[in-house]
Amino acid sequence: MSSGTWLRWWAAVAIATMAGATIAANDEKRAIEVYCRPTADSFALNEVVWVQVSITNNARNAISFHTCPAPYAIQLKDQNGLVPSRMSTLPEPYEDGLVPPASLDFRQLPVCTRSTHIVIGAGESKLEKISLGDFYDLKGEGLYTGSVNWRFMGIHGDVEVPSNSFHFEIRDKTQR
Repeated sequence: MSSGTWLRWWAAVAIATMAGATIAANDEKRAIEVYCRPTADSFALNEVVWVQVSITNNARNAISFHTCPAPYAIQLKDQNGLVPSRMSTLPEPYEDGLVPPASLDFRQLPVCTRSTHIVIGAGESKLEKISLGDFYDLKGEGLYTGSVNWRFMGIHGDVEVPSNSFHFEIRDKTQR
């Protein structure tokens, strides 16, 4: 076999291997479900807004994530399509209201004093809770829409899985 033929053969093997890994990662991504819902439909002004996240792993392999820095990116907008103010400890968004995921510059994120490695086995589910007040200053009344992109470590590399959209209202419950 000539050196040119040999080189083309190895290039074809490398491309096929990368394509196979990409297909496997996409299959793994489709097999993971992230479902979010606020703990209430309506919250009072200055009340902590919690979102419950249900993660279901329908993949054939375990997936995992570290709890610090946050393994998720949160998108949140008010009824006018505006992104609420961010808490001062977070970096500027890198795109249209997205709080940067853990893969970005860790030096900008709050210092992690402890991180737990969470593993979700094949066919298992896990519940997590997120306080939106840790990320956004939610002092305005109105309707809000959000979603969460969760980053997992899988057998085929990192996989980012988007959640469904969720909705909630903040209102002044002292006024009638």
